[in-house]
Amino acid sequence: TAEMLLEASAARPAGDGAARTAAAQAGLAELERPMRGDLALLDLVRDTLPEAMILGDSTQCTYAGNLGFCPAWPGGYGNSATGYGTLGYGLPAAIGASLARSGTVVSPMGDGGLQFCLGELASAVEAEAQVILLLYDNKGYGEIKSSMVAQNVPPIGVDIFTPDLAAIARASNWAVTGVETPEALAEALAEAATRKGPTLVHYDDTLRRAFRARL
Repeated sequence: TAEMLLEASAARPAGDGAARTAAAQAGLAELERPMRGDLALLDLVRDTLPEAMILGDSTQCTYAGNLGFCPAWPGGYGNSATGYGTLGYGLPAAIGASLARSGTVVSPMGDGGLQFCLGELASAVEAEAQVILLLYDNKGYGEIKSSMVAQNVPPIGVDIFTPDLAAIARASNWAVTGVETPEALAEALAEAATRKGPTLVHYDDTLRRAFRARL
């Protein structure tokens, strides 16, 4: 079915991607510091694994990327974190992309998003997909909470119970590693790219603060 859809679809014409990227990069200084830190995180992913596709879920790192990230190659970055914001999209999409490309796909996700698709952890193992799940665990819906606070709305329904997602991934036969510094992230990504099968790279606000401190 996928092959038939590809045959039926028209080739995408060349656009002005370079010009749009230049305009986005020129406005980076106006972004808030946390967002620029997330962009630096994405830059490190790209520079460490330039051949990998980055296919994200609805999470703060992805939102930042939509404003100013420049991938290593056309089509090297994608997500569905606009419009209805399909939480849980990242992991199954990354599995499919990895199998189609026969290569590594990095999927930035949040703890809230992963809980929409926990069953796909087993799917990735069965398919031997070369997926690196870059999991930001902030114990809730951080982007929504930030928006509420910015509008002086009392946060409601955003501080959720979060299970031990690293333990669930290990139980699903994933390789799991935690990182707290940019150097550790680069090392973990490089190692994961050489491993057969999926890897979960787990981080929290410690890593985000480390990136912001370097701006």
